[in-house]
Amino acid sequence: QGAGATCDPQKFVRGVILNPVVILLYYCFSHHYLWSVYEGELKVGMRDGKGTMRWARCFGSDRVYDGEWMHDHSHGKGTMRDVDGSVYEGEWRDGKKEGEGTMQYASGSVYEGGWKDGKIH
Repeated sequence: QGAGATCDPQKFVRGVILNPVVILLYYCFSHHYLWSVYEGELKVGMRDGKGTMRWARCFGSDRVYDGEWMHDHSHGKGTMRDVDGSVYEGEWRDGKKEGEGTMQYASGSVYEGGWKDGKIH
């Protein structure tokens, strides 16, 4: 789509939700993400069930979450591979690390244990 094009925010293409153009540009300029794609289960137009979300960067590696979703948030068991090479595998609640999980940092160090509200607990 060219500049000034509009798109339906609920556009579905073979089970993939594409963000609207406005969001794509916002991600690119303020968060260095060019686009994001979700492939997986949906309920009432929201990510819900098992699925994979990929945020592609303008420069560098992608960020990928693969796991369970509820009401459009990572929720349940899942794995997040971040752009710096770190990998978190464990429990999520409302889009944040919550419960038991393992974080392998890009430096090679590993934390295994409890998380609360996205932070080591």
